[in-house]
Parts: sequence; structure tokens; C-alpha cells
Amino acid sequence: MNTEDAPRNDAAAGALSAAPDAPDPRLGGPSEEPCAHTPRDTEGGEERAEARRDTNDAAPCGTPRDTSDGAAPCDDPRGAGEVAEGDDPHVGRGDDGGQEPHGAANEDTRRDAQGTAGARIGQGLSIVGRALGRAAVGAGAAIARGARAIDPDLVRFAAQAPLMGLTHLSAAAPAPERLPDDGQRLVVFVHGLGGHRGNFLPMRCYFELMGRQRCASVGFEDTSTVAAMADQLVAFILDLIDLNGLSPPHTDGDPPPPAPPVVDLVCHSMGGVVARAALEDPRLAGRVAHLVTMGTPHHGTELARLARTEKIVDLRPGSDLLGRLAAQIPWDSDALPPLTCLWSRSDLVILPPEAARVDGADNIEIKDATHLSYLLHPRVWQQILTDLAPTAAP
Repeated sequence: MNTEDAPRNDAAAGALSAAPDAPDPRLGGPSEEPCAHTPRDTEGGEERAEARRDTNDAAPCGTPRDTSDGAAPCDDPRGAGEVAEGDDPHVGRGDDGGQEPHGAANEDTRRDAQGTAGARIGQGLSIVGRALGRAAVGAGAAIARGARAIDPDLVRFAAQAPLMGLTHLSAAAPAPERLPDDGQRLVVFVHGLGGHRGNFLPMRCYFELMGRQRCASVGFEDTSTVAAMADQLVAFILDLIDLNGLSPPHTDGDPPPPAPPVVDLVCHSMGGVVARAALEDPRLAGRVAHLVTMGTPHHGTELARLARTEKIVDLRPGSDLLGRLAAQIPWDSDALPPLTCLWSRSDLVILPPEAARVDGADNIEIKDATHLSYLLHPRVWQQILTDLAPTAAP
């Protein structure tokens, strides 16, 4: 080593030891004074740090300080970005300097969102409710208009049908039986198409209440054709007459005496046609005292064109059966029992309604009576009792 450079090196070493806090310009970095709070381990650092605290010339952490507002110098030993122990990094500071959790702000946001969603749902439900209300009002108005457009006779007929259904609960075809002797003629009820012997239960109760105790309703086992039903009706009437002791007495070998009329027939709908066909049997000659028909298609009904079963075809206008029975018309009360025909312009089953009338018979119009009203209204029952008088048995 050159001896001339030795004094210069010693001088540089002394300068470095005298100023240990000065940064090495070769390393770069800030040239500001270090923070007064930073502890120093180098020799003599305590005296210099104490002097810097007294002077208060520089801002802490090397930041130029504005002392115009009289604020105290920074006494926080933390650097930028440092968090002291116990502080929550997710906590902000409120206006009063206190800590305000970020979760509280998020909760308020969620509540606002929920309130907005609830309001929208409520508004949607309100719209749906108003729409349903308008639809219900419209549907009600349409139903009302439709109900007014339906014929009231059809409405009453539909309302009466369930009542008739209840009368089908009785036995279908019981055997004839002996009836209490009330001194009056027998009454035999004959039901119509799709009917049942129980259809006459209300009328039968009324008759018994009014003193007609000898009442029986015929039940058919075979209802396939009008002819088959007529044969069963003849057999039922003859058995009933015998069981009740109404056959005239006679001795063997002598011709039977004339048989007096002992039976009244009350028939509904097709039952009247069945009864007229039964009267063609000579065994019933003179045994029937009175025939009452209610809504019977004596001349057929156009409604029978809606089906093609054999017995319904027999009820069509101009059918073979009705053509044969037309020989009884005009009704001859000398050869046949008196005939009473109840009919109604409100009967929608008999089309036209006048088809229930017969020339030469006692035709009585029952106002506002549907096809089922004959079986349900006491005014009809009383009319029949009046027509059957006198009722004394011979």
C-alpha cells in the first residue's frame, strides 16, 4: 500500500465513525433524518437522538411537518401500513373518532336490500291479487250470464235429479204381497225409462197418508224392450189381485163371471206406454178401473233420436210400437179404462210437450212441471187422487 494514501484512509475512517447515521450514498435511499423515536445502538447515538427530540425541527418518520396548527409531533412508533396490537384491521373510524365496524355498514346494506326486495314482492303480489280479483269478477259475470241463458225448466230439472237418485235405494223387483184392506181399489205404480220402483216412494207415502193403503210399485227384471216390460206388468197385476182376494169367485165347470175393475194404474213417462201395451192382453180386460199417465210420450218424443237401444227406438215418433198402439186412439172409454193424461209445457223430455196428450182422454196441463215434478210435488199427487175418485172396490 502506498504510504501517501494512509493519512487519507485514516481520515475517512474517522469521519465514518463520527457520523454513523449518515446513509451510504452508494446504497441509495432517503437522505432524511431517521425518526426520533428510533432507538440507536451506535456509540453516541443517545445524545444525538435526545438533541433531535429537543429541536423538533423534523416531522416523525422523515415526513416534513406542518406545525402551523400547533399539533404535536408524531409519537406513534409505527410505520406506514403497520397495525398495532388489539386493533381490528376491518374497523373504520367514525366521526367521533371511535371505531365503527365495517359489518354494521354491511348489515345496513343488507337491510336496505331486503326492504327493497320485500317492497317489490309486495307490489307484485298486489298486482297479482288485483288481476285475480278482476278475473273472478269476470268469471262470476260470465257464469251469471250463462245461468240466465239456460232455460229455467232445465235448471229445475237438474236440481230435482239428485232427489230421484235417492229413491233408487229400495229393492228393485220385489214379489207382489198382500196389502191391508182399506176397502178401496189397488194402486199400481209403473216407472219409466231409466226409472226405479222407488221413484214413487214420496207419492206412495202421500197416498197412504190420504187413506189409500193398497199401493204397490212394480219392479222389472227385464227392461230390454217395452214388450218384455208389458208382459211382466200383466203378471204382477194378476198376482196382486189374487193375493188380495179380489178375483171373483166361481165354481169349476162354470164360466168365470165378469171380473170387476179393481186396479188403478199410475204411470210415469215410458211407464204409460208399457201400461197401454199391457192393456192389449185380454186377461186384463175389465180389471183396470183407471189409467193415469204423467209425461208419457204417447206420440213419441224427438229426444229418443239421441239413442238407438230397442226400447228407446220404440219411443220415437212413428215407431212400429206406437203405430200399433195408435189403434187405441181416439181413446175409447167403453172398451178401455178411463184415461187421464197429465202434461206440461215445461217438460223438456217430451218434445213436443203436446205428445203427452191423447185425443178422447182427460188431458190436464200441470203448469211449470218438469219431467220429474210429477213425482215430487204434492199438488200433482192430489190431482191424481181427485181423478181416481170414486175409489171404492166392488
